[in-house]
Amino acid sequence: MTFATKLFYLAVFPGFFFILTGGTLARGLRQSVPAGGHGHDSAFPALSMRALLRLLAGETIAAGGQFHALMWIGPAVKIFSLSWVMCIVFGFMSGDLFLFFTLLLMFSSVDLFVCWLSGGGRVRQQCWRTATAVIGWAVPLSIVLSAIAMRTDSVSMQGIIGWQAAYGPLVVSTEGGIFARIGSIVMVPAGFLCFTSLAGLKPFGTRLFTFQPGDIASEFSGAPLAMLCASQTSALIVMPLIFIALFFAGPASNWLEVVFWVLKVAGAVILMLSVDFMSARAERLKIFYWMVGFGGTSALAAFILTWIGVGT
Repeated sequence: MTFATKLFYLAVFPGFFFILTGGTLARGLRQSVPAGGHGHDSAFPALSMRALLRLLAGETIAAGGQFHALMWIGPAVKIFSLSWVMCIVFGFMSGDLFLFFTLLLMFSSVDLFVCWLSGGGRVRQQCWRTATAVIGWAVPLSIVLSAIAMRTDSVSMQGIIGWQAAYGPLVVSTEGGIFARIGSIVMVPAGFLCFTSLAGLKPFGTRLFTFQPGDIASEFSGAPLAMLCASQTSALIVMPLIFIALFFAGPASNWLEVVFWVLKVAGAVILMLSVDFMSARAERLKIFYWMVGFGGTSALAAFILTWIGVGT
């Protein structure tokens, strides 16, 4: 594979242009989700394509010290990480689950570095909140990925998707026995919590782009802010798609199966947005306990059940 080919994959399909377009469409799905009594959701963590272009053309206010470099590098790292993840999911680039997890960690950790290096006191106060969000999804997801690798006997995304194409979606397949099947069902809520958090949606995400004083986005302007918001918009389609690929994947050898894939991803997007709307007033500390407590416990239980099922 040539460098130009890899660059095309990362930049166009299934990389940045594809996920930004998909994220913009996913944002449009919020119109089909009732607000659940919360009224207009002006703090929705993504922007329309027109708004992104307007930010891109705006003035970039220079920042001092180390943050000036991070202001440009950080958003680029987030976009690059998501694009690479999608190339792995689609099989255009090789990569095991360790690389897959590392790329997701890079995407999420940029926010923590922004809080840490920020010159604004109110943004620095978000360090603990951002750190808990990273820990809250990283611990359960690492256990979930280990359990999935154990059941499918594969450490690559394509291997996991191929296993489900052969034996059925992870949550309904009888391969591996009853305990492994129960373990896969138990790990679905934990995976959902993790990818909802990574998408920046309530109740588990940090929901950074509310454009209020103290938000991470308040430290950016112009093109860096546009890239930052583009990465969050892209996450609205990347995270639901990964969730479906891990738990509800299937064959995609004809257009009917491809359409079924699209419908499953759309369903995951709507489900995450519904939870986001219904959790607009969730308390941060309770959220952390739920993420680490319920998410971690269910992930660990799923791992043990899968181990028993595979081993017997």
